[in-house]
Amino acid sequence: MEPPRTGGVAPGMLDWLTSHGGLVQAATSIVTAMVWIIYLQILVAGHRRQRRPEILISIGAGTGLGARCFVSNLGFEPIYINDILLTLENGEVQTANITDRSELTDEELRNPAEATNQGPLKSGDYLDIGSYRQLINRVRTFGSDQEMAGDLSRIVLTVVGTTAAEANLIAARRSFRVEWREDSAILRPTSLNAEQIRGWRARRRIRRHLEAEL
Repeated sequence: MEPPRTGGVAPGMLDWLTSHGGLVQAATSIVTAMVWIIYLQILVAGHRRQRRPEILISIGAGTGLGARCFVSNLGFEPIYINDILLTLENGEVQTANITDRSELTDEELRNPAEATNQGPLKSGDYLDIGSYRQLINRVRTFGSDQEMAGDLSRIVLTVVGTTAAEANLIAARRSFRVEWREDSAILRPTSLNAEQIRGWRARRRIRRHLEAEL
């Protein structure tokens, strides 16, 4: 007469599980703990990615020096714009702080806050920091576009800010090639989006540059 079946589990296996129940329970607990640790790491990493700042630097309303420069906050947290740096390249490199809107006269200002691009920027908001002609003019006060930018090969905009979630500075930059068609300049972005500066060394260099200007 055949022994009763045990749901497809061999009797020897049942005996082994019975005699090693403590070991099996411990192994199950370890595997469960590892699964939860991995799951929590995925949750934390996703939360950090959501809270990570994302600054967009774009060109709109044209492609020449009269085009507008927009700075947008695509992160989930509000940011505070501290400084805006403009780097001009023509064989040599010149970097200047262009945060203040020096092209505006006192009569053109409706309130003192309009004299600077410094200030808070909510999530999803954008700021028109001026035309690219005005940005370059904050560094070089020349007459015509050709006189002001005729020797330039590239310009780089760097936006520096802070958030409540970041102890260090946050920053992003975007570069544009300067091409000429007769007397008209054309700005060509060298990348689809602004580069987010997340490395601590690069951010430390920016901090040192800003501190040297104090």
